[in-house]
Amino acid sequence: MFEDFGDDLVYFNSTVYPSDKPDLTFPVILPFKTIRKQAEKMFPGVEAIIRQAKSHLTGWGPQESVIVKEMEALGIDLEAIVLQVIATKVDMKKERMRIDAIDACLDQMPKMFETFEILVAASKTETITYNTLCAQFEKLLTNEVVNRFPVILNSSSDCILQLRQVLAHHIPALVSDLTKLISEAEKKKI
Repeated sequence: MFEDFGDDLVYFNSTVYPSDKPDLTFPVILPFKTIRKQAEKMFPGVEAIIRQAKSHLTGWGPQESVIVKEMEALGIDLEAIVLQVIATKVDMKKERMRIDAIDACLDQMPKMFETFEILVAASKTETITYNTLCAQFEKLLTNEVVNRFPVILNSSSDCILQLRQVLAHHIPALVSDLTKLISEAEKKKI
C-alpha cells in the first residue's frame, strides 16, 4: 500500500468460498486495524506489545508492516486471526450483494478507476508531504534541543524517550497547521 497511498498500511487479502455455493468466490480485504482488534481478543497482551514496538519506531506514519513483522516474530498466527475475522465478522450476504452491485456496473468501472487514480495521487502527495515534514521537523528539533541542552543526551535513556514523546505529541499539530497554510497559500497564489 505504500506505493499506492504513500503510507505504510497493511491489508489482508483473502478469497472466500461460501459453503452453500462452493463454485462462487469473492475477495475479502481486511485492514490491519480490524485484525489488530481481533488479535487482542485472541491473544491478550498483544496491544501492549504493539504499543511498545511503536515506541521504538523511528519515522512517521502508521508503519503497519513493521508491526506485522513484529507480531509474526512473536509467533502470533495472523492467518488464524484473519480466518476468525472472516468467520465471525464478515456478512456473507452483504459481501455477495456488494459483488453483485459491482458486476452490475462493470461498464462504468474504467471511469471510476480513473477518478480513483486521481484521488490516490492527491492523497499520496499529501501523505508523503506530511510524513516528510514531520520527519524533517523531528530531526531539526531533536538536533537543536540536543545542541542547546546536551544534558538530555548525557542523561538516562528515559530523558531521550521523553524528548521523542514530547516531539511526537507536538509536531503533528504543527505540521498539520503548516500544510493547511501551504494549501491555502497555493489557492491564493497570483
